[in-house]
Formats: sequence, C-alpha cells, structure tokens
Amino acid sequence: MPSQLSASFNFSDRPPAPSAAPPQGLLPTNGFSFADRALDLPILDPVLLAESLPSVVAPALQPFSISVEALRECASALTSRYNLSPQVSKVIEEFAELGSIHEQLMFSLALTLNALEASCSDAWSITGELKSSIRYHARAFLLSPTLSAYRGIDMDEHVLSVMRQLNVRNLPQEDDVSSISAVLKLITSELCLTRASIKKAIQASLAPDSSTANIADLTAYLLRTISSTGQATVRHYVRDTGFWKLCAAAYHVDIKKYGDPAKTQHRVIEPCHAVEALVVISQVASKVQQRKESEMVMNKKRRMDDDGDDDD
Repeated sequence: MPSQLSASFNFSDRPPAPSAAPPQGLLPTNGFSFADRALDLPILDPVLLAESLPSVVAPALQPFSISVEALRECASALTSRYNLSPQVSKVIEEFAELGSIHEQLMFSLALTLNALEASCSDAWSITGELKSSIRYHARAFLLSPTLSAYRGIDMDEHVLSVMRQLNVRNLPQEDDVSSISAVLKLITSELCLTRASIKKAIQASLAPDSSTANIADLTAYLLRTISSTGQATVRHYVRDTGFWKLCAAAYHVDIKKYGDPAKTQHRVIEPCHAVEALVVISQVASKVQQRKESEMVMNKKRRMDDDGDDDD
C-alpha cells in the first residue's frame, strides 16, 4: 500500500496511447490534452483518505464504495455539526440514498449546473405575484381587529414579518439588503394607499343615503378591497371604563340612525376560525407600538408640505 496521499503510476514500458482529436467545444484550445495528462492524475490512498473523513464513514470505506448506512450517518452528522437548513439536509439525505457512484456524480452535476444557472441569472426583482401579495397583506394588516396602532413604528417591517411567517413566495433573502429595502418601500406605499382608501370610504359612508351608512355594510365594502372572499371577525375592545362607555353610546346612536349591523346580510366569524393568514396577521398586529405624538405631528407636517394634503 503506498505511504503517501497521492502517487503516480509509471507506464514507461507501455507504448504511448494514440492521440485522438478532442470533441469540438469540450476542451481548451491552449494545447491541453486529457490523453497526455491522464496518466499523471493523482491516485488517492483509500487508507489515508479514510483517516481524514469523519469516524462514522471510515469503518465502512472501501476503495470504490461507501455503504448507504455510513452515508446516512455522515449526512446526519453533517446536519447536526453545521446546523444545516432543512432544505440542504434533505438534499444530502437524497444523495446518501443513491446506490452507485455514477448516480452520485450525476446528482452532483445536476446541483452544480443548477447553482451555476442561478448565479448567472438576472438580479432579483419584484414580481407581479409578489406585488399582489404585498397589497393583500398590507391591507389586511391595517384592517386587523388586533392592530394596536394605526400609524405605528416599523409597520412595514411588521408586514414583512407576517409574509415571511406565511412563506410568501419570491421574497428576497434576509441578507439581500437592497432588495429588502425595495420590498419595505412598496409595503409602506401600500399602507399609505390603504389608509387613504379607508378615509375616503368612511367619508362616503357619512353622506346622505349612503349605501355603506350601516357599519356592517362599510366593513363589508372595506373587506372587498382586500379579497372577494374576506370575512369579518368579531372583536371586543375593553380598555377602560370611560372608553367602553363612549364606544357603547356612539354605537347605540349609530344603530338608531343606520340600523343594527346584526340584522344585515353580512355574517362574522370568531377570530379563532379565521384562515391561517389572518391568525398570523392578528398576532403580529397586536405588537405594533404607537409613535410618539411629537413624531406624528412632524410626519403629518412633512406630508402636508410635500403633498399639500393629509391622508389621516
């Protein structure tokens, strides 16, 4: 058995192999020939190679094969040692299950080509599908009954957090700072547009003979701006006695003037029965912190100076 990690065979007694023209497009044009260099390729010593691999692989290592059981153990050890993601771990497990070195080589080739293609692809951009998803989640977030601040701190980042928890497709990686900034900017824009839409809808509901004068009709109208299948959820706000009395008084006046929402065609559901997206939105919306009054005044003045109007 050779004592070095690599060695070269000596074929000086063999006649030189006939040179063959390399296929066009497969080899470099600088005179390099695989036929000339093939005999100089290093040969790995299986024993020394086994000593350099993890202990779970070494006992099962043979010159040209490793048992599937050993590969499985190695895959598990790698996943644990390097804290690999579930996606990467799954690929490694699939590799360990392959029955021959030829299949493993083809598997590696496919992954390499796929990675090469991905690295050469165009820069990340916001797709139409992602824009629609941002619009939906921004509107649903503002209409969440658990939202603790209508103009809270980092509203855009809270919406992005919801989208990541729901595994929304086409979102940029967390380390792609410039792309994330573009997403946050679009979320902020959608939040502003939604606030303006809510304001206009409320103003329209106050007009004489408005079709959305009843609060249930107004709610249904606002929900249709999010999804044609949106449903309202019941939420009771209990903060302090004075606030609740004020809400109750205003609510009874509204019922006498515009009708009882419970007697309309619209139906509500309990929050616990809502779809998964609304459940996640409700959880995150309750964590939004209110801006300081001084910050709100400054931001409002800046918007009025820039736009000549206010969308509060």
